Amino acid sequence: MTGAPNRGRQRVRRAYLLSVSVLAVALAASACGGSGGKPAAARTTDRNAAMLAYSRCMRENGVSDFPDPVNGQLQIPLKGEGALAFNSPQMKTAREACKSLLPAGLDAGRTVSSQDQERAIQFSRCMRRNGVPNMPDPGPDGRLQINPEQSGIDFTSEQFQEASRACRKTRPTGFPVP
Repeated sequence: MTGAPNRGRQRVRRAYLLSVSVLAVALAASACGGSGGKPAAARTTDRNAAMLAYSRCMRENGVSDFPDPVNGQLQIPLKGEGALAFNSPQMKTAREACKSLLPAGLDAGRTVSSQDQERAIQFSRCMRRNGVPNMPDPGPDGRLQINPEQSGIDFTSEQFQEASRACRKTRPTGFPVP
């Protein structure tokens, strides 16, 4: 049984997601309010179905290894085994073809709340203080966007993992937890 926690930890590290849009998506989703009158279970089921439809569309449009959502989240590896070339022409074409299926709250046009923007600023500062010097501040739209290829940030590194744990109290709502 001692191998199971290690496999889980390796899986988390290997798949530790962070794509520019998925992180922005997580922050945008945290700004969603209101229940729209549906019970929480129905909203969750609707959201999972929408995310699955988006994943299928991405695969049908040329990104054959685009993952299905796991526990209601898209986990898109950008580094290491199974990494997707987020800025590739094929990925851009598929994102454009599937944008109408992007679940509500995941669209890049949604405004981030001032509270989540402030949390993102505090989180970035904390990450820099804790050994991730290239951690960017949120953009003018309030989203924390991290491109691992441009920033040199390795989300699977022990340094990033430790900093993320140290900064968990300032972590923006919806930010993937290592």
